[in-house]
Amino acid sequence: MLLTSTFLLLAIFIISAVIILPRILPKHSLPLPPGPPKLPLIGNVHQIPTKDEHITFLQWSKQYASDVVCATVFGQPLVVLNSKEAVMDLMERRAPIYAARPRMVMCGELVGIGGSVALTADMNRHRHFRRLLTAALNPRASQDYWPSQMKESREMMVRLLDDPTMLEDHIKRTVVAVIFLVCHGYQIRSNDDYYIWLGNKVMQNFAKAAAPGAWLVDFLPFLRFIPAWVPGAGFQKIAAEWRQEWFDLLEKPINMVKANMAAGTAKPSFSSRLLEANAAGARDKKEDDLIMWASGSLYSAGADTSVSAIHSFYLEMLLHPEIQAKAQAELDRVVGKDRMPTFDDMALLPYCGAIVKEVFRRRPVAPLAIPHTSREDDTYKGFTIPKGSMVMGNIYALNMDPTVFGKPEEFNPERYLAPTGEPQNPAGINRDIGSWCFGFGRRLCPGENIAEASLYMAVVNTLWGFNIKYSLDADGKPILPDMNYEQGVVSHPKDFKCDIGARTPAHEEVMRTAAAEYAGM
Repeated sequence: MLLTSTFLLLAIFIISAVIILPRILPKHSLPLPPGPPKLPLIGNVHQIPTKDEHITFLQWSKQYASDVVCATVFGQPLVVLNSKEAVMDLMERRAPIYAARPRMVMCGELVGIGGSVALTADMNRHRHFRRLLTAALNPRASQDYWPSQMKESREMMVRLLDDPTMLEDHIKRTVVAVIFLVCHGYQIRSNDDYYIWLGNKVMQNFAKAAAPGAWLVDFLPFLRFIPAWVPGAGFQKIAAEWRQEWFDLLEKPINMVKANMAAGTAKPSFSSRLLEANAAGARDKKEDDLIMWASGSLYSAGADTSVSAIHSFYLEMLLHPEIQAKAQAELDRVVGKDRMPTFDDMALLPYCGAIVKEVFRRRPVAPLAIPHTSREDDTYKGFTIPKGSMVMGNIYALNMDPTVFGKPEEFNPERYLAPTGEPQNPAGINRDIGSWCFGFGRRLCPGENIAEASLYMAVVNTLWGFNIKYSLDADGKPILPDMNYEQGVVSHPKDFKCDIGARTPAHEEVMRTAAAEYAGM
């Protein structure tokens, strides 16, 4: 066995060298962007951290005095953009060059998520997805989903009243429920629902499978052909399990919608409307397949990010009782105490809208987003960016830029408000420079409006009805949260304890009554 393993490793090394050496030999007159010194063959593998990469990449910019930095991994250039200027110049103004996705062998090919909106490298397929999603998720169309978001948010408030210790579980259930209502018209009625388990499992799988630098097969693609029984190829078994769960989430809900449509019992939803439109003409099986993938992509792209944003909101409110108090004063003045907030109140709640923006800025759900790739050789600021480079916009660096945001380390909603206290934008929560977490250029997340609306509902309903305070230990001292986030493609706050209680008995009564009004929906 030892001899066999030795020969296998030797073969892998030789094949790797044959693949890598041509890629690392100089071909360009201009240098790569600056970065840490590289070792032969492996490049900077040993210098790329397994967590908090966004912080390290920003430190490199300071160390090498460049807003564009570069590392290599087995000959693959990894270019990181650490400024608004660089992101706008490349991701936005040169979008045709940088709109593609790199090959992601583990997540895209072995797990099978490569056909989704977020990961597809096929730009024709991506254009078809954008056509479907833009029609269903544009700002006007997204308002059709507001009743579903209000329903699930209000039901979450009741679950918090009944058991405030299960905050993270309540958030996950609410997010899954909203997406399944929006996508498939399916009502989740208990914590034991199969789709809650499956949805959360797929979220976890995606975060692990797409984590930058986590899988050697992403840098040495030929490893995908090594059988699972070979020592060191355990990733094959993992990928097979995750692939089955992904396709279960992709296929089972859409088949349920088709069956309900045939029986005449389907509720209006994203998928049912698109399927009906396709059936109105000569039914196109390829279009049906795209609809299935588009529906599944809404979940893969929107669930984990929404959970992260809402959870971060609760963390920031725990840390900032003075911000809670200001928001509650605004809600009391505009909404009163006899009803809960609605989307109709949005334009009249600038401070609450500013909290939404500041959560997205200070706690970006995806600090590095999903990488792009360069489709051709390019030059920028005297550096070369070779064709096939992995290019990442460091959202964390943009959001922490002190030349754009004064005292960026502070959570301060008032940075978005004019001196009069009025919102800079009447809509209150529209995207601006502080919410790059929805991506760049042609890869801008089409579900942005739904994500913002979900966070808005969580903000206004929670602050209208609850106070969030520190839990106390046995000695009566506050239990402070761990501020180190769990890192992956999506960043999550570590679970923390807090005391969530209704502001008054009258607020509790209104919350229970409001949720009951949606019970039959």
